[in-house]
Amino acid sequence: MGQTGSAELDLILGGCCLDPRHSSDTEQVIDHLASRARHGGGEHDDDVKVLSHMILSDASRSGVPVGLSPLKSGGGTGSGFVETLDADELEEFTICIERPADKGFGFSFHSSDGQMLIVTDIMSGSLMDEWNKTCLTHQQIKKFDCLYQINGRIGFSQELVARLKDFGNFELVFKRPKEFVVSVSKQGKVLGLLLSPTSGAGLFVQDVQAGAVQDARLNVRPSDHIVAVNGRDTDAVEMMEQIKHNDQLTLKVLSYR
Repeated sequence: MGQTGSAELDLILGGCCLDPRHSSDTEQVIDHLASRARHGGGEHDDDVKVLSHMILSDASRSGVPVGLSPLKSGGGTGSGFVETLDADELEEFTICIERPADKGFGFSFHSSDGQMLIVTDIMSGSLMDEWNKTCLTHQQIKKFDCLYQINGRIGFSQELVARLKDFGNFELVFKRPKEFVVSVSKQGKVLGLLLSPTSGAGLFVQDVQAGAVQDARLNVRPSDHIVAVNGRDTDAVEMMEQIKHNDQLTLKVLSYR
């Protein structure tokens, strides 16, 4: 038996920044641990493990998708269908991390619009890979997450990349996209999406024009990304070919709106 000191408290929390929107149960647990640390109250090791598990469980519940919720498209003349795969609100989360002078973050980005930095890869053994192995579940950096704020400042993608070359303490704010699937039949029409292939981030929707998607009133908007066509998350060029040569299409879409 030992006392739960501040060092142990830091170990349990893993040095992570806690998102206030994930605080329903977590605040009570952290307040309890912090009180014990301040007042020197003794805690069994098993009790500490249970409290740590409660923190991780609460974060995990807050960070996972809510499940499938099929919705018919609304009243258009085309044929389409929408399945919602993620929560209605765009998830935002913050991480606090220190970058040493001799080690880079280790993630790759793509920016289609000059503003969003979309994560396309995380190198094994890198600073961000190590972060993902030790942080809370909802703070793990995933492919297609969007970095848009660094140390309280929002800027264009080139500015953000330049800031990442510094070292020291960083507060990085990410957005996790909403994910949904649309099914549409072109019925001899053009699809009506002006698409741009990207390197690692699917097809960037530059514009929505007259065509099957617009007629079906599907919720695809400019700046969305199509990351799979007919169940295949292949490279962007092959997805373009699938769209061109198939009348019936199922598109997996990521939205950062």
